[in-house]
Amino acid sequence: MMSARLLSVYFMMALMAVCSYALQGINEEVEKEISDMGLRNRHFGSSVIDSSPTK
Repeated sequence: MMSARLLSVYFMMALMAVCSYALQGINEEVEKEISDMGLRNRHFGSSVIDSSPTK
């Protein structure tokens, strides 16, 4: 009985570790996308402000 409870606790810890690792990877990708978009918007800022947006 005790070993089963301990095993479930280890399983939950492993599951949380995998989920946090996946979320960390997703966050890094999202931050990279946001920084790329920010650089692009800063680069093309004057043309976007002067002309009407096409998208």
